[in-house]
Amino acid sequence: MEFAVDDFLFLGWNNTEGHDKIWGLVKTSQGLFSFWGKRGKSVAFKQHENAWDAGRIADKKERSGYRKCSTEVLPADFDGQLMMACLGRVKFPIDNKSN
Repeated sequence: MEFAVDDFLFLGWNNTEGHDKIWGLVKTSQGLFSFWGKRGKSVAFKQHENAWDAGRIADKKERSGYRKCSTEVLPADFDGQLMMACLGRVKFPIDNKSN
């Protein structure tokens, strides 16, 4: 699975004192996923139904110290991790229960 930089709606790195974390938002053919974790390590994924809500979270992350960066901060196996998320193996799936 290959991704263009345009597929990342947000990719941020927080490297302030005591931190070395990434947070991002990526659009795939299977939906919209946010991801987070330590730079260069495994990341957790959450699928989002609503791009507007996910965009609000990205804005909040940027205000809290995550600065836009290149894909060099992603783990080497990011494509594989994202593929597993697209197959439904996410830590935080969409909750489709009716209230």
